[in-house]
Amino acid sequence: MDTVDWSELRFSEIVQKLKAFLKQAGFKDSDVSYVPCSGLTGENVTKTPTVPELISWYHGPTLLERIDHFTPPLRPVEKPFRCCIADIFKAQGAGLSIAGRIESGHMQLGDSVLVQPANEVATIRALSVSDDSATWAVAGDQIVATIAGIDITKLSLGSVLCSPEHPVRVTSRVQARIIVFNIEVPITTGFSVILHYQSLNEPAVIRQLISLLNKNTGELIKKKPRCLSRNSSAVIELEVSR
Repeated sequence: MDTVDWSELRFSEIVQKLKAFLKQAGFKDSDVSYVPCSGLTGENVTKTPTVPELISWYHGPTLLERIDHFTPPLRPVEKPFRCCIADIFKAQGAGLSIAGRIESGHMQLGDSVLVQPANEVATIRALSVSDDSATWAVAGDQIVATIAGIDITKLSLGSVLCSPEHPVRVTSRVQARIIVFNIEVPITTGFSVILHYQSLNEPAVIRQLISLLNKNTGELIKKKPRCLSRNSSAVIELEVSR
């Protein structure tokens, strides 16, 4: 905003364009806020703005104040443990380490975890949460864990740590709910795509178009559509090569 002299007209233009895009993605207008700020100068990021061009028309919260009022998501702590590996490395003096985000459940030092799809068991020797040493971690935490009892060749980006009592199923086919934005060619069965998850990029093929859905409500519109056009939502079946 600082590059356009805090123009209210430019801000309104950006808001209207983002509203249209986010509505396509299924966001409700009531769940989205817009805050004019500058990452370069720090204006209206953590402190009340002082630039005359901005305070002449904007009287809302700072970016930090708006973030502080976010409704925190519920953490699925009671569900079975799942953690997707986003990085693998050997830390000096620590041994084999992995980094990732706990999607559900919890873990603590000494736990035995099952690594899928290798189907190998490893033990948690050390643990840190957001760069601070810890003895336990729960769903939603970004963790770095030192593990033992498994060879590094059995690990790969996208591997999943899970509870041995409740292992994650291994498959090459998954169902996914997707939103199609501006595409030039309709999506049909056999369409090649790239599946992105955290730091993993995996080639995949759409094997089946299962259903067409209402973008806002999720209600079923049509079963087994012939193709998917722009601005549509659907459930599909994806197949990866490994």
